[in-house]
Amino acid sequence: MSNKPGGRILGAMAPPPRRVNAASLLSAIVAATNQGAGISTTELSAQEGASTATVKRHLNHLLNAQKIVRTGQARATRYFASAGAAAAISADLAETGTPFDLSPQSRALRATINRPLAARLPVSYRRNFIEDYEPNDSSLLPAALARDLAREGAMQGQQPAGTSARKVLEPLRIDLSWSSSRLEGN
Repeated sequence: MSNKPGGRILGAMAPPPRRVNAASLLSAIVAATNQGAGISTTELSAQEGASTATVKRHLNHLLNAQKIVRTGQARATRYFASAGAAAAISADLAETGTPFDLSPQSRALRATINRPLAARLPVSYRRNFIEDYEPNDSSLLPAALARDLAREGAMQGQQPAGTSARKVLEPLRIDLSWSSSRLEGN
């Protein structure tokens, strides 16, 4: 293996970028608040290994959910866990592993999943569930749910596939044919 000018060895794989989410940022903010100091966007970005834009987007979600408080302006901006939220967030982190409140159904499901396999109730396979399905005639999902999911999954104002490629290809064809004719002297 040879070295690149930047000092990295060719063939060495860089670690994949870490996925940053609002929960990880909130945990960092709670930790900073518990130490008595807030944390800045730059510090969060460096600590989490994410771009400033990504950090700011997640911070806006946390501000809207009133999980954090922003103080100061411009370079002096600091983020703190909101009053009373730090204790609740710490309790949620200890209980569920997530800094967000979970519904009772989610808590029950999490408790079921976290039980050892031997302690779970066995569930048998329902062969008729699959055998009763007829392609293009029946559905595994209720019709209302399937309709809602299709509506949520469709992008608003989406153009048919290949539209943008055609927009690029047409001028390219014209330019190529004009340049070809020019090269030939026509």
